[in-house]
Amino acid sequence: MAKRCDSQSSPPSLSPKSALLQVRTSLFSSSPDADAISAYTIFIAENLQAFIMAVTDCRTFIATRYLIFAELLVFLPLAMIRNLAKLSGTALVADAFILVGCEDFF
Repeated sequence: MAKRCDSQSSPPSLSPKSALLQVRTSLFSSSPDADAISAYTIFIAENLQAFIMAVTDCRTFIATRYLIFAELLVFLPLAMIRNLAKLSGTALVADAFILVGCEDFF
């Protein structure tokens, strides 16, 4: 007869010191990414603010914090998309904006 094991084996538990070390390691390894993303978000918000001011002849001022919030409303749902083929339309729109922006150089 086959031997039956009723006890379930659990994964080895981490000591509090090694668990803390694992958390600190994951936080420090992700901080350069967070810095770059934050800088990019602020850069886009300030450029958008300058664009709005230029288009409206400085009559409309929108604070940077509201533009960052608007970016989050757009970027967070896009970040949830796992199938990259669904983002091809968004890439085409971005390419169109880049092409329009390049007209200033020529």
